[in-house]
Amino acid sequence: MGLKCHQQKKRNVLKVRARGDAMVPDAEAMDRGVRAFVGWVFDRELAIPRESDGGWRPRVEPVEVTAEDHAQYLLAIVHGDLWAADEETAKRANRLAVAKQLPPIAFDPTYDGELAELQDYLKDREAEKKVSAPAPAPAVDASTKTSATSKAPAQSASAEGKG
Repeated sequence: MGLKCHQQKKRNVLKVRARGDAMVPDAEAMDRGVRAFVGWVFDRELAIPRESDGGWRPRVEPVEVTAEDHAQYLLAIVHGDLWAADEETAKRANRLAVAKQLPPIAFDPTYDGELAELQDYLKDREAEKKVSAPAPAPAVDASTKTSATSKAPAQSASAEGKG
């Protein structure tokens, strides 16, 4: 009985990724009163001063959506608003596409280049952070530290002795 329950639970999971700029609402999050979109994450680093607290960007990793009724998510895949992120999800979406006489759905592990673009963007952003971050102050050994002001009295004292 445990295996059967596990198989039923597994059937209620779709693996998906955000596609393009389409933002499919996350029904389960919305039911909890949380604004969320499937495959998107809110990123505070995208904030525009005095205009916004951040912005939405696609997640790098696929997400699993679980719901009793997957129709809206399968339709989002069929209509090009989400990517199927595994073979099983693509097969399920394809069955719906065929039933609706729409173009077939196939699993595309490159997500038509969108994943590579996202990864490049995130790498560039990290590089910009490193470049714009202030350089750390050099370490100073306090036992050998001398300053211009500490040298000045010693020099003037020796000059007085010579004169």
